[in-house]
Amino acid sequence: MPKYLYKAKKNIKETVEGIIDESSPEAVVERLTNQGLIPVSVVLQEESVSVPGTAILKPKKIRKKKISLNNIVVFTRQLHTLIKSRVELLSSLRILKDQEDNLLFRDIIQDLFNNVKDGLSFSQALSKHPEIFSRLYVNIITSGEASGKLDEALGQLCIYLGRIEDLRMKLRQALAYPILMIIVGVISIFVLITFVIPRLSAMFADLEMTLPLPTRILLEMGNFFKVWWPAVIVGLVLFVYLVMRSGGKGKGAFLGQFKYRIPVVKKLLYKQAIINFATTLSLLLRSGVALLESLRISIPLLDDKRLIQELDVAREKVKAGSSLSGSLQSAKFFSPFLVQMIRVGEEGGRLEGVIGEIANSYAQELESDLKIVSSLIEPLIILLLGIAIGTIVISMLLPIFQINVLAK
Repeated sequence: MPKYLYKAKKNIKETVEGIIDESSPEAVVERLTNQGLIPVSVVLQEESVSVPGTAILKPKKIRKKKISLNNIVVFTRQLHTLIKSRVELLSSLRILKDQEDNLLFRDIIQDLFNNVKDGLSFSQALSKHPEIFSRLYVNIITSGEASGKLDEALGQLCIYLGRIEDLRMKLRQALAYPILMIIVGVISIFVLITFVIPRLSAMFADLEMTLPLPTRILLEMGNFFKVWWPAVIVGLVLFVYLVMRSGGKGKGAFLGQFKYRIPVVKKLLYKQAIINFATTLSLLLRSGVALLESLRISIPLLDDKRLIQELDVAREKVKAGSSLSGSLQSAKFFSPFLVQMIRVGEEGGRLEGVIGEIANSYAQELESDLKIVSSLIEPLIILLLGIAIGTIVISMLLPIFQINVLAK
């Protein structure tokens, strides 16, 4: 029977450790729970060195997957279902922890369980993991706990996270095929230049004539890639890696800001930013969070430096006593229609509802724009790849055409 090294809490201050022989980690947890202990960690052990009377054990290394947005979405939906079914919070967390396949996220849920068991509120337990649960998430849960409607707060988070996940999925679907076409086209051109063209250069070497300029350029490229293609591949991989690193959420990242200057892309990203901002702001306002605090939480979730600066200026105006519509009136990135809608919401006392409608309207526009862009970009890529490959083929045929002309 396998051995498990466990760590468990006997009370708030006292922690105990030991080794238990059981058939599975779940059996260890159940046994510890029956003994009145709160399991913190259970690690499978292997006997590595055997000495008379002793056994040195070392943990079995298990690779832990990263926590994705989908993990958080599933966790929130399942927790909402359990809480709505009147299952108490601790029991719900234990159930979700036992069925979680992601080992890293399982440890997070276990820590949430332990903190709540020790007397912290659920929102306080969540705030200990800011890299997983955003300030928005924590604030919505805090509002739900204060009003005694945790299930409704979780339901709102489910809608919000589901919309964000759906938007990301649509963006991936719209870009997947064009990216695949570009990769296949680049590989095809690379193979032609690196391996096919150098073999044809010997044939042209026997011709006692000056080759056309396009052919000479292509042959020089082929000779270069034939020798240096490993270095070219390494350089491309390194370049892509650096670009991906620079495209993070850092406000000064080059790629992160450059994409907002591409004509078609910046329009799509602008609408996505408005959707994220409006959805977040509406969700916080619906949960009873004050406007100023809602703005403070919503603004940092964006990654466009210029949009953040405008919203920071607007927040300062709201802090000084201005209305939200009035503070956004001079903002460059907010259309007069959007400002007017917000003003109507303020005058009618339903600001959170109007902002939610704005998010829905922009989401429909973005979905329509994605369909149009994806339908146009595919033939454009095919045209560009056709021109590139056609140029290569024509360049290699030019000497043959030149010979025919001279023969006549």
